[in-house]
Amino acid sequence: MFEAASVPHIFAYLYPGIFKQISLYTIAGYSVFLPMVLLGVLVAVVFTIINYIGAKPYGIAMTIMTFTFAIIGFSTFLLGIGYGVTTPEYMANMGENLWGELPPIAGLSLVLALAALFYVGFDMIPQAAEEYKYESRKLARLIVLSILVGTAWYLLVTLLDGFLLPREMIPLLDMPTADAVAGVWGVAGKYIIAYVGVFGILSTYIGSFYASIRVLFALARARLLPEWFARVHPKYGVPHITTLFVGILAIIAPLFGRRAIIWFADACSAYTALLYLLVCVAFISLRRKEPLADRPYKAPLGIAGAIIGVITCIAIFISVIVPGMPAALVWPEEYTIFVVFLVLGILFYFLTPYVKKKVTAEEVAYLILGEYMPKRA
Repeated sequence: MFEAASVPHIFAYLYPGIFKQISLYTIAGYSVFLPMVLLGVLVAVVFTIINYIGAKPYGIAMTIMTFTFAIIGFSTFLLGIGYGVTTPEYMANMGENLWGELPPIAGLSLVLALAALFYVGFDMIPQAAEEYKYESRKLARLIVLSILVGTAWYLLVTLLDGFLLPREMIPLLDMPTADAVAGVWGVAGKYIIAYVGVFGILSTYIGSFYASIRVLFALARARLLPEWFARVHPKYGVPHITTLFVGILAIIAPLFGRRAIIWFADACSAYTALLYLLVCVAFISLRRKEPLADRPYKAPLGIAGAIIGVITCIAIFISVIVPGMPAALVWPEEYTIFVVFLVLGILFYFLTPYVKKKVTAEEVAYLILGEYMPKRA
């Protein structure tokens, strides 16, 4: 969870005199400071407790953080972009930033690699859907809406930086967007954007925390992971063992420091591309094999859209995994992480009861799809 290191990093940016003290060790040239570790661990413990006592506290916390993040963030960005459009100096910055040093194809491959990571959070909605009373069609529209809002957010951030920062300054800044706003509205603007970032990261963090628990629970219920992942607490009604498992991982994450967490996040881009590729392939396969299955929501482009998705995911995966590409994983750290988790995934798969024939394919399909399992004659 890269958020485990990102929240302390923002506070270290704002309050270096407090958080950049007592260096514990160095990983890849990045010092891991005790106050930053303690803050990351504290956030992980709080989120573990929130998720342990049920979905309602999680929903309240998520709603507060999301609305704060969206209202302040969008308002600040729109005002900043408006200021940039009306100021000749900032218009000159944008003209310079429109063209980088890389050829267009190389630049596109870098963006593709980032896209996989940036859009990883939108699958949290269906993962958490089982605990919410939503009509399936409405849920699908919420997913599409969330992706569109996220796209708008990323575009606004990019435009803001493009207007307010000269090209030569961007690589030198620790947090370009906060520094860009500080150049217009002073120190107050920097703090506003930094805290908007904190709320954004925390909302993503708690969402990914919650979704990770539900994914492990669903896999265990489908007999694709050990059974104890699917055990539910008799009082709180949550998969408590899975919650503690994810919580322990979240508590450990800050110990790695920001540089190591970025290694995991970059490797995650490759896996995300593979995951979305498999989803698109499964979509095409189900449309062909089960044309009459009940579908509460039908994707507008149908199989054609899935084929576009397949091509895009392959392009993203190639841009990340092929050595020499501008967005390729870092050797040896990120490639090692990719291979290790690939081997672990294969081992987990071949150790599952389904592969051992203890559970039939039909039982697994029912445990995953429930009422939407295709009905055969």
